[in-house]
Amino acid sequence: TDTVSSAIAMANLLNQIGVEATPVIADELNKETKEILSILDIEEPAVLENASGLNLFLVDHNAMSQAVKGIEEANIVGIIDHHNISDVSSADVVYGSYAPVGSTSMLIYSKYKELNIDVDEKMAALICSGLMSDTNNMKYDSVTEFDKQLFDELWPKTNLDHEEFNTRRLKAKID
Repeated sequence: TDTVSSAIAMANLLNQIGVEATPVIADELNKETKEILSILDIEEPAVLENASGLNLFLVDHNAMSQAVKGIEEANIVGIIDHHNISDVSSADVVYGSYAPVGSTSMLIYSKYKELNIDVDEKMAALICSGLMSDTNNMKYDSVTEFDKQLFDELWPKTNLDHEEFNTRRLKAKID
């Protein structure tokens, strides 16, 4: 869920700053992510079959083993991730942002803040769902004060009942 939320949120951010971007994913969605996108009435990203020749901004991963087919022939233009730095490389200098936080979604939200770009209700809920999914509703040790602060700032924008949303998310996740 964090990967898909991050892809959608990053594409939205890029489009808002004038860079044309479309969120794509490397595999079919899991039930949790499908449920969240359904609740929020957000279109599912297309599955990218081959990245060869495309410009890609990677989110929530930077390992060749997790990348879509054709990544070796793609032009990596940026990476935002909260995992360890792995083996994706580029001949060119690319934008990169890494931090040991609970989710990539929160790193992307911090970029919205840096650029003074507001998020709407749906985007706020989508970004929060990335953290909720990756941290079992913020119960794991990987949750940082950074995550808590941004979540507490962002969740009220969603106008959703936290407990009800989390219950639906969890039911779909464990199905």
